Amino acid sequence: MSLIIPPAIHDALVVYEANPVPIAEIELQAALRRAMSKTAADLTRDERRGAWAEVAAFHFVPADGADREPWGSYFKPIRTGRNEQGLPMYSPNADDIDPEILEYWEIRASLTQHPLLRARYADLVWEFGRLALGAKANTGFAWVAADAYLTTVERRLQEHEAQAWRFIDRALEIAIRLDDLGRVRRAKSVLFKFFRAQQEAGQLTMWWKPDEISFGHEKLELSAAEVQEVLLTLEASLARFSDPKRPDQFDPQQTLAAADRLIRHRKRLDQPRQAVRVMKLAGAAVEAAAGQVSPLQAVGWLEDLLRRYRELAMTEEITRAERQLEAIRRATQLDAVAPLPEDSVADPASSSHWLEKLTFGTLPEVLHRIGLAFVVRGEGPLGSAEAPAKVAALPADSDISGQAVLNAVANLTQKSPLLSAALRRLLERHSTNVTTVLGFIQSSGYFEASRRRFLEEGLQGWLGGDPVKAIYLLVPEVEAGLRMILAALGQPVTRSLINGRVEMLEMAAILESRTFRMQIDRNIRLHLAALYCEPSGLNLQTKISRAIASSDQLGTELANWVVHSLLLVASIQPGVSLEAPAAII
Repeated sequence: MSLIIPPAIHDALVVYEANPVPIAEIELQAALRRAMSKTAADLTRDERRGAWAEVAAFHFVPADGADREPWGSYFKPIRTGRNEQGLPMYSPNADDIDPEILEYWEIRASLTQHPLLRARYADLVWEFGRLALGAKANTGFAWVAADAYLTTVERRLQEHEAQAWRFIDRALEIAIRLDDLGRVRRAKSVLFKFFRAQQEAGQLTMWWKPDEISFGHEKLELSAAEVQEVLLTLEASLARFSDPKRPDQFDPQQTLAAADRLIRHRKRLDQPRQAVRVMKLAGAAVEAAAGQVSPLQAVGWLEDLLRRYRELAMTEEITRAERQLEAIRRATQLDAVAPLPEDSVADPASSSHWLEKLTFGTLPEVLHRIGLAFVVRGEGPLGSAEAPAKVAALPADSDISGQAVLNAVANLTQKSPLLSAALRRLLERHSTNVTTVLGFIQSSGYFEASRRRFLEEGLQGWLGGDPVKAIYLLVPEVEAGLRMILAALGQPVTRSLINGRVEMLEMAAILESRTFRMQIDRNIRLHLAALYCEPSGLNLQTKISRAIASSDQLGTELANWVVHSLLLVASIQPGVSLEAPAAII
């Protein structure tokens, strides 16, 4: 074997090999990148190939759900982009895997003692070897991967709950693909042991996972007792999230999600009355709460509720919800958002009164206000005159000038301390956690449930003081939310490439699309363009996708702006302008 592992890469891995402790995948990726950067200029060709074999091994990321693009594999590139010809570029790229690299991963899978690392190397061998060699691929490494994933969970060597569920799900997928009933049974056993342990410890935050995994794998046959166990957990979740007397846990979106899962089971068991009972319980809670929140939130909740009532032909409930929805639409308008006081931008302490009013009310109302109150405009930086500057060229028909982008960036910088102060005040005054923020974001309908894991882990990083993790995970979710808005406006969200493939529209194309420009307030589009995708702006999306942002650039203030973007996207109303009278002050 000609490839050589550079000493710096070897030393970085030894730290993880030697300690049977949970491994944070993002930290491992960062450690390998740092090791690579220290010696990159001095590496021989064989050392570069060896370094790539290790760095790439942990930069291929697991697929989320059924999406297996671009290679039809479980592993996807961590970054995608386009070259000068408009063709897609991937990093890392599966085309760079050759037989020697596969052989190296086989050796690593056979020798490493940490089950999480063994699972990754073995799964890479199985997935990419299977694609390259077809029927000649060694299924032995598939078994090694499945066993190692389950051992990781059994020994509690996963980083967090979401990772454990992913490992269990992947082990099941492999066992079922190979029709290995023994490993299917083992995976089911690990699933329920982990499920029960999380319940007993009061740490089952992903309460839906046992149902999601068992429902997603038809060959995972549950016993009657296991089905009942899952149902009881769903019933308990429904009761917890639908209780308005417990505002710290009440969550209409989670209420409806639990109800949806229960109703699916009741229909499968031919229990229509039970399905209606569940929907009545969930619906009563959501209807009652709709009278206590902002009109925007209430309308979103009631529209979701009506769809479900109609599916079950609940005539009385349909009539009642329609009347409530109509009354809200007739009697109220969405509160306008007060502009930022100019004298408070540089000194958050002087804006205490404004922050107090901004953060007064229910949590959904406050999140909505913060989302809209901090949208920057394209006028010159607050408190200063516009200075001439070199600006990048934008599309000729764009309604956003390069100078406006520069001004918006200056305003983003000036308003960062005040945004930080507002978010601190939010955390002090309200019961704010990943679940409550995520509930508000997803109640907009602009964020797909299948991407919930990325939002959860990104918000965990933000609240846990890991801005790099938050930024890397949440920037793609901002783009995905905008794409959903464009789809809701009836427009395509993909485009065809010259090679016949299809790719999703990126943020710049979404913001400049004719429909988006007609329906979405210009200031919102300018704010997002300046932050994410204009060369004259911060260009954060490009820096993230091309890995050209250093860790010292990705700090807490920038993470706050990314979280703010999620609140902003969740608060967007097509056709509604931000230019409205002040209502907070």
